[in-house]
Amino acid sequence: MTTPVKIGVPLFMLRPEHMATVAEQAERLGFESVWVAEHLVFPSVIRSRYPYSSEGVPPINPATPLLDPLLVLMQIAARTERIRLGTNVYILPLRHPLAVARMAMTLDLLSNGRLHFGVGLGWLEEEFDAIGVDFRSRGGRTREYVRAIRALWTEPEPSFHGRYVSFGPLKFEPKPVQRPTPPIVFGGESAAALERAAALGDGWYGVGHSPESAAVQTTRLRALLAQVGRSADPFEMTVSHGHGELTRDDVARYADAGVRRVVSLPWRRGREAADGLARLAERVLQG
Repeated sequence: MTTPVKIGVPLFMLRPEHMATVAEQAERLGFESVWVAEHLVFPSVIRSRYPYSSEGVPPINPATPLLDPLLVLMQIAARTERIRLGTNVYILPLRHPLAVARMAMTLDLLSNGRLHFGVGLGWLEEEFDAIGVDFRSRGGRTREYVRAIRALWTEPEPSFHGRYVSFGPLKFEPKPVQRPTPPIVFGGESAAALERAAALGDGWYGVGHSPESAAVQTTRLRALLAQVGRSADPFEMTVSHGHGELTRDDVARYADAGVRRVVSLPWRRGREAADGLARLAERVLQG
């Protein structure tokens, strides 16, 4: 029997004061999760190529307002009860893992175990330049930081010593509600990104997929998981729906591709959010 596909909603193109209200509506309608994207800062002019569109142009501009996703999700946690809270994705190598582990643990604890922690390397080199972090080292940093965060979340006296971060032994309490840890989900579409997800992640988050393109990536991931001896491990594949309105037929084809969660944006402008959510729920959640 095919495992039911979970449906999530990204809180994109919304005014900050509307995000929690939309999340409340999403919970009432039966959506499984909400997701918040992340950047630390934008340069005045974006010169880096955006890797998730054929034109290389990001769906934002330098004047786009930025909020910290963990703080946004904390407000949503206080106004909801069940809906899961995801980052898609948090740019992990920009911060020290001790600070990240503390903030993410706090969200998981105060939401009673609802955090889905999506992480990525980042694509905007100017963002790394602004904070003084070497852009080329972000892959190695991310690998280390994930291991360090897992140590902080699971070990009674965590200790970690790597190339980019070293600490301990020390005390890190309390631990997250979800055991052994909140799911850590890796974003990215490249071969290296899929290898990282298979080696270190509890799941993968793909951007802008059709069921057919998702099937290509999930097939690659299953092979990579087998190569590292993780075929039997829980590993959840999530994709954002690429184009057009998500339908029940789309959801069935995503399920056949091995996708277990589809994140779909049901509005083009924030003021359409309420109606868009209701229409999406009617198409794919009801009946």
